[in-house]
Amino acid sequence: MVALASWATNDLNNTKNFGSASTRLYAAGGATEIAIDAMRYNYTSTSDGPCLGTPNPVSINGFSVEDWCHVTTDVSPTATRQITITACLMSVSGSLQGVDPCTVNGTVVPTLLTAVVDFNDHTITENPANPNCTETNPICGTSMTLVSWLVQ
Repeated sequence: MVALASWATNDLNNTKNFGSASTRLYAAGGATEIAIDAMRYNYTSTSDGPCLGTPNPVSINGFSVEDWCHVTTDVSPTATRQITITACLMSVSGSLQGVDPCTVNGTVVPTLLTAVVDFNDHTITENPANPNCTETNPICGTSMTLVSWLVQ
């Protein structure tokens, strides 16, 4: 009987822990989808820094998440921009800064997930050497490919 009670208690504790982990992952995924949408349709010349759409921590289900973006341009003929988005659990106060993702005031905070997305900013009729998506002509994101979605 004692063994059965112990087994039931362990199962209840595990259920609570799995629920917390899935809620944290849901928060990271939600913040990252906001960043992907903002980065797709808006041009940025910033190569490293907080993502458009989530410049301050976003609070989802009690978890504060901020996304860090690394932008590479002219990746291939079908990808004018590749964005690496790192979702950071903001366990300390402050905002992401520096050149390393998930660093706040010199403190490394947990990485929740990393997504890599390719954007093609060319239209069918334009010259591929002159994309529409620029700071002065922000017609961006004619197509998108999710390259990877890695949960940490």
